[in-house]
Amino acid sequence: MITAKEVCLANHLGLLIIPQAKQFSVSGHSFIAEQTLDFNAKKSGQEHLYHTCANALNETTRQLATLIAKTGFDDVTWRNIPILNEAPHYKGPRRIGLIDLEHMNSNVNGFIGVIDDSCGLIRCVSEEQIDTVISEARKQGVPISDTQALDAKKSKNKRDSI
Repeated sequence: MITAKEVCLANHLGLLIIPQAKQFSVSGHSFIAEQTLDFNAKKSGQEHLYHTCANALNETTRQLATLIAKTGFDDVTWRNIPILNEAPHYKGPRRIGLIDLEHMNSNVNGFIGVIDDSCGLIRCVSEEQIDTVISEARKQGVPISDTQALDAKKSKNKRDSI
């Protein structure tokens, strides 16, 4: 969480919300308490929002791509990057919460997804945003090959048509 917060601050990634957290001990056991974020906890609900709110997620998606590129965050799936519920008067791009950030091992995998049930950012975003995500990844120095990008696109398109 600390690494992600540092990257968000240094790169002005204000649409990415990391909950406040505090470590504490009880009876010799360590715990971490996290601030609750307001979002739909259903995976299918988040997947639906990523498609229905796509136009309001363009800058958010670019910021998330920057975070993944700079941190190696690779457990990228809808449940770990939920779109937050906004107040009725909120205007502007949608914000996302960043939860379950302990997996930061491979920025390539963060984009193309290969861990257990991590789908990668390319498979999370709308079809219209895929090229932006790949472009931002490469701009940030992530070595995503043309083959990897094409395979992730095909996998996403195949999944969407089911």
